[in-house]
Amino acid sequence: MIADKLVSVFEAIRSDRMQGVPILNPNLSVEAVDFREWRGHRLGILITPWFMNLMLLPGSGGAFDHLPEGAAVGFELPAGTVEFLVGREDLLGIYLSRSLFSPMSEFGDQGTARLVARETMKGLMTAPEAEEQAPASPSLSSSAMSKRDFLRGAFSRGRG
Repeated sequence: MIADKLVSVFEAIRSDRMQGVPILNPNLSVEAVDFREWRGHRLGILITPWFMNLMLLPGSGGAFDHLPEGAAVGFELPAGTVEFLVGREDLLGIYLSRSLFSPMSEFGDQGTARLVARETMKGLMTAPEAEEQAPASPSLSSSAMSKRDFLRGAFSRGRG
């Protein structure tokens, strides 16, 4: 399963490259939250002691190998277009990520981080009622929503 591989890769990064880095939150561990199939790819949130990222991993919809590392890529989700950055890890390959939180000092425990991740995914996978959705496909885009709008939209729909 791709989520297990993702956790394994980032757990190795935590124990190797991140060892002794002061921004690590000792109350958190590496966890993949709410990964699901989305238009031929795997979408979910990765929690680590140093960041929480929305992750889009290649699936049956094709690899992201044609995308240049570091590029910004817009990807349509039910809540709107989200801008991801193209990243690469040797044991994982090319992936897309969107930073949600970094550093993770705001989180007192894993349960709170997991709850925020699940609420964020719920918001992202809920389409605004009046908007028609376009087909999802990675494309270089400069019209993606800002991080502030992204988080505000994801959390405001979850609160009554």
